[in-house]
Amino acid sequence: MKPSDRPVIAEPEERPPQSPPLRVPLGQLMHLNGTVPRAADLRGAVPRRCKSCAALFIVLGKGSARALYCQACRAKKCPSCNGAGGQHYPYCSWAHPRPCRGCGVELGHGGSSSPFCEACRAQQCPECGTRAGRHGPRCLYERRQRRPGLRKYVGVVTEAHIVALYQAHRAHAIRIARPIVGAEAEDVVHSVVVYLLERRDYLTAPPGEGYFLTAVRNTALRSLLYAWARFTVFMDPDDLIVAEQMMHPTRRARPDSMVRLPESV
Repeated sequence: MKPSDRPVIAEPEERPPQSPPLRVPLGQLMHLNGTVPRAADLRGAVPRRCKSCAALFIVLGKGSARALYCQACRAKKCPSCNGAGGQHYPYCSWAHPRPCRGCGVELGHGGSSSPFCEACRAQQCPECGTRAGRHGPRCLYERRQRRPGLRKYVGVVTEAHIVALYQAHRAHAIRIARPIVGAEAEDVVHSVVVYLLERRDYLTAPPGEGYFLTAVRNTALRSLLYAWARFTVFMDPDDLIVAEQMMHPTRRARPDSMVRLPESV
């Protein structure tokens, strides 16, 4: 027979090395098979042992190469580094002691993710919100000048002093408040007068013209800071009925009780 007539035998293909089979007791294997859905395709199933608790679990699909934890350990994730199985990454601040940004005390392992301790969290600026007794670069809470409140009883100023002050400077006070709040100028003046009447027993001396006019101006400016003042229109009851009838012409008012009711359909 010639060499060319000999049959050519194909050489066997080299197969990749396979990992040794996972040997487990029969009871564990039966329990593991019972947790697998019946409709699942087990041809690509890979048995694994959990890296954290060493429990058996089966991985199906494409994620078999990256599955290291069982379902119970995957649910136990660190809120800081997202580590599974109760474990943490080397850079995780949840598992390592970290100092407080305010006082420098050691916060310890785990607990709250806040960078401040409980004492520093309680010391918060009411204006800028900075904690640990600090303030923002533009905060004026400590630099603002404040007057002590009216707390000491004196009993020098009477109601007649406040009434005389109001009657003498009412027109001037309204002219000061009108460019700021408009039609509510007289209400602002009355608010200042009511405040002085309620606090007259704590005043050390009868208030003068400058004190009264300054209080009216500050009260008018303060009223612009509240949201209800920007979205509220003050009107007399009679004007309110006319405005409502203009905005809702389908409504009618009963003259006996002045209750606006929608027209009957």
